[in-house]
Amino acid sequence: MDSYTLQIARERFGISYLFPYQELVVANILEASESGARKFQIVILPTGSGKSLCFTLPGMIIKGITIIVFPLLSLMQDQHRRMQEVSIPAAVLRGGQDDSFRREEISRISREPHGFILTNPETLASPHVPTMLSSLKISHIVIDEVHTVTQWGESFRPAYLPLGNLIHALNPRIVTAFTATASPGSIPKLKKLLFKTEDVHVIRGNPDRANITYQVVPIISLNHDLTRYTCPNSGVPRPALVFCPTRNSTEKKAELLSKRHQDREIRYYHAGLTAETKNELEAWFYSSRCGILCCTTAYGMGVDKQNIRSVIHLQLPSSVEAYLQETGRAGRDGKVARAAAIFDPYQEDSSPLQRQLADTGRCRREVLLQAMGAQMEGCSGCDVCSDSAQQRPEGEQEIIDAVAARPGIHGIETWASILRFDDRLPRFSAAMWRYRTAGLLSCWYREDLIGAMKRLIQAGKLYQRGARRYLHAPEDPQGH
Repeated sequence: MDSYTLQIARERFGISYLFPYQELVVANILEASESGARKFQIVILPTGSGKSLCFTLPGMIIKGITIIVFPLLSLMQDQHRRMQEVSIPAAVLRGGQDDSFRREEISRISREPHGFILTNPETLASPHVPTMLSSLKISHIVIDEVHTVTQWGESFRPAYLPLGNLIHALNPRIVTAFTATASPGSIPKLKKLLFKTEDVHVIRGNPDRANITYQVVPIISLNHDLTRYTCPNSGVPRPALVFCPTRNSTEKKAELLSKRHQDREIRYYHAGLTAETKNELEAWFYSSRCGILCCTTAYGMGVDKQNIRSVIHLQLPSSVEAYLQETGRAGRDGKVARAAAIFDPYQEDSSPLQRQLADTGRCRREVLLQAMGAQMEGCSGCDVCSDSAQQRPEGEQEIIDAVAARPGIHGIETWASILRFDDRLPRFSAAMWRYRTAGLLSCWYREDLIGAMKRLIQAGKLYQRGARRYLHAPEDPQGH
């Protein structure tokens, strides 16, 4: 790396050196700019490896405008904030702006020797924006989180599909696409949709995040295990992200945990919130040292909060790429972090990723890296390799053993009281102390324990019989 580039890195970004992959990407961009040659490249580097420096640093050196296309408004805002902190000229083009404002912003950036325009596919495809941008000297177009082109463009973000045509109409010399996760099978799709050529240089780093420890947790009560994993004293380290499958579930889980832990530092985030609320939540979580954010995938992708210590998934995403992208929010500062996937082992329509990760005889890291076409040099942390993998859901064996010892004499409600030894026991509760299982699950919330028994019935691990629906265990000859 030449001395001038390192000087800019020190003066503008406070960085005294670049990592090898960063050097390679930056050098490719600078060389293409100097030679005037066209350069297309896909850069696949793990989260936390400094991808943003790979386009901001050369953008401060090459002449002309760098356009960065983001999939999420939160990413644009986060990048804009960081650029403002180091006085880098940048404009944000997004929905809700009128044409006159956009023209003024584009005109302002055009007067800078080095400037950035941050936008998204929908804005780039709006009627007048391509015409406004065509008057600029565009040197470099960057597509951030490029895996979304194939994952979202074919489903709920149709603006991604014509993105390749829009980029080529602007005719930049250099186009660079960045992602932390792209399987070998997705590369041909990206070349076809985005670059429309096979002449694309692919730079692939090892997707392994050695500082993240992976864990898979089988459950029969989601609320119980989520509560214990977020317990301030014995749960996962904070700050933490809890990825939930729906908007409604983010609100319900945040409310549940806040009430149970008596903790105001637990909030929720999803795409249905107002822009003002999202900004407030992002600012709160960015500065929080002990917060928990229950969120959908609307939060997290590329947002640069360095000290997230844990990521919990209540439902595994459909692809390894998405899972690595989301767990990669943790430990961006390089310190040890945890990723816990909570899953129902008796779910019939489980995803391929869930079935693979549910195998307690195989290293979690090996499963993930193999799916990405990467080699594993060694496991730096997972529950299988540390021989701490949870074989069965917490509470399952205790419930089944209790029912098996005294089959056919109590229903779900009474068993919940016995196992908790609570004040709802019937009149003959004086005899309950003789039950060796009395109070065995006293730390459980009653509603969680009842839900767990119902789940075991659905899974065929317990049975109800007779008019009073008394419980039996499978090994009970009088049972099912």
